[in-house]
Amino acid sequence: MVGLLILQGEIDAVVPKIQSKAIYDSIKKRGRGVVEYKLYPGEGHGRRKEENMRDACERALAFYEEILKPKQRG
Repeated sequence: MVGLLILQGEIDAVVPKIQSKAIYDSIKKRGRGVVEYKLYPGEGHGRRKEENMRDACERALAFYEEILKPKQRG
């Protein structure tokens, strides 16, 4: 399975949110795999707020588990 997780800062000056949203919309429209998009208000390129860092880690873990479907242990 192909997947893309986009974690975007609302005020990112390196990768403007309009570019990330265009990528998301294009992939979603084509139905080519799993794509998720999360916009973090008040954040730039990367996350600085603790709650956003935690959310990004939790989203990434859940996304990888969905895409990779790891085998259960024990």
